[in-house]
Amino acid sequence: MLSIRETGLDEKEEAPFGYHFLWYWLQLIFAAPGVWIAGIPFLLVLNALGLNSEHQPMEFAGYEVLLALYVGIPVGWWLANAAPLLIVTGRWIWVLPVAVILVDLATRPTGLVEYLFGSKAEGIGVLIATGAFAITGYSIGMTLWRANQRWAESGSSSAMQRLVTMWSVAVIVFCVLALALRFYET
Repeated sequence: MLSIRETGLDEKEEAPFGYHFLWYWLQLIFAAPGVWIAGIPFLLVLNALGLNSEHQPMEFAGYEVLLALYVGIPVGWWLANAAPLLIVTGRWIWVLPVAVILVDLATRPTGLVEYLFGSKAEGIGVLIATGAFAITGYSIGMTLWRANQRWAESGSSSAMQRLVTMWSVAVIVFCVLALALRFYET
């Protein structure tokens, strides 16, 4: 694992606006499809566990949305490790999709249903929500990678302690959100 210092990246150093603009949009465009591809095996597990509603006229997609969030975290972590220069913009690509959803929810409070339920013929809200959560997970992964580097530089804990702490919190949050989604589904 490379530290920021080993890559020659200086967070305080200003890069040209065009550099950040380009990397922001490239990550925004390609992060969600990358997360979806990485999530296919996990989606098969969800389907095997029966956490889908394909037999009903309206499909509940809350679990897929949550899965996109959690698969995005290791994808963002991996890419931050592989290309630390992307962290500067990758940590912020969640802002635009989440802002679009929040503005829509503010204008239409019943819009949450559109983002979590969809039929086979019309599921654009589900697609938008899944993409937004995939991108958010990706940004979280990038941010966690950077936080892990800072913890390592401070010498306050071992790599195993940091890993166990982060994944324990992630599992607990996932279980709480999955339980909340289960109640929302029924």
